[in-house]
Amino acid sequence: MAPDAALFVAVNRAPDARFRRGELYEEISKSLPLSDVRFVPADRRVADAAWAGTAVAKGPFGRAVAELANQVLARPRLANVDTREEAS
Repeated sequence: MAPDAALFVAVNRAPDARFRRGELYEEISKSLPLSDVRFVPADRRVADAAWAGTAVAKGPFGRAVAELANQVLARPRLANVDTREEAS
């Protein structure tokens, strides 16, 4: 793995209560070396798309994931180093 890579976590279907989200955030951030934890809203379109085998329609979930993707893509990239051994 890439130990210096930034790690982002998206949490879906979390409770709305601020205290409960705080508890989730604390547990996740204590367990992993994170750059950010993002709570994405529950959206019935996700379950509908999963059932239909299609992409998620535009909505709050898609917007939140797009914002997270933009944040991830804005981070500087690490040098691409292949540490696998060459096959002889």
